[in-house]
Amino acid sequence: MSAETKPGSSILIQNSEHKPSVHARASRVGIPALVLLWVLSFAVATHMSVDYQNRPGEPGRPPALFPGHSRLKLSHTGPTLIIHVHPHCPCTRASLEELSRVVARAARKPQIYALFLRPEEFPPDWIQTDLYIKALLIPNLTVLDDYKGLETKRFGSATSGQVYLYEPDGRLVFSGGITGSRGHAGDNSGAQGLAALLRDSDSPGCVTPRVFGCPLQERGEAQCPKTI
Repeated sequence: MSAETKPGSSILIQNSEHKPSVHARASRVGIPALVLLWVLSFAVATHMSVDYQNRPGEPGRPPALFPGHSRLKLSHTGPTLIIHVHPHCPCTRASLEELSRVVARAARKPQIYALFLRPEEFPPDWIQTDLYIKALLIPNLTVLDDYKGLETKRFGSATSGQVYLYEPDGRLVFSGGITGSRGHAGDNSGAQGLAALLRDSDSPGCVTPRVFGCPLQERGEAQCPKTI
């Protein structure tokens, strides 16, 4: 090769060194795009999680007077408290924790019923989850197997964690939830209102706080979504 061609070769080498390859340029463009995509995905997931946790369930539509044809018995010496439970709802753990805390401090000790929904196609042991055990540990609480959801319908409940409080004369004075968000225990207006009613029968309480929990369905464990 002649000496005249060497400078040309040198130029070609220099050009290849100073001009980034297509892959290098794509890499520099792609990394920021991937970072942006990750940030957006994280933001969307966080928003969805927060929205889910703070999205209330369908409120109950209970009878204003305690139904006389219910399996449950109205106490005539103190308040009667009812909590509706889907046995496979993770959100309701917090509701039972709050209930235990409120009842432990109550001056007016209620008769408590925990109604565990059981669809027709499931055996009795389907309701015997950790929620069942947690409920049994609460004083003055009776766990009932709500086979076919008959009492759930009778009391107009649609969401696990729904709580009702009836006075000895049969009046409904509380209907709602006792957690501040889905699956989170801690001080909240619902628990405070219930505590006030269990402290003083003349307290107006917080009669219709939102309820956070999984839907109460007649059929299927899969109807109860898992928390995010």
